[in-house]
Amino acid sequence: MHPNDDLSKERHDSYGKTEMWYVMQADDESNIIIGFKEDSNEEEYLHHLKNKSLLEILNSDKVKKRRCVFYSTR
Repeated sequence: MHPNDDLSKERHDSYGKTEMWYVMQADDESNIIIGFKEDSNEEEYLHHLKNKSLLEILNSDKVKKRRCVFYSTR
């Protein structure tokens, strides 16, 4: 996931960008992960990584074959 406009402006003097995926094939119950559920800090991330619970703080959405997924940071 790319940073939003505010963070991109602050760090790179540019704008955030959108993302799109087209799912060509997906098994039953497949998911796509699109960034974090909310703002997370390094400590929280490392805690979940160490405890193998990272999925708890990530956005996940079911996908199916021939589905388009669009994400905008704006």
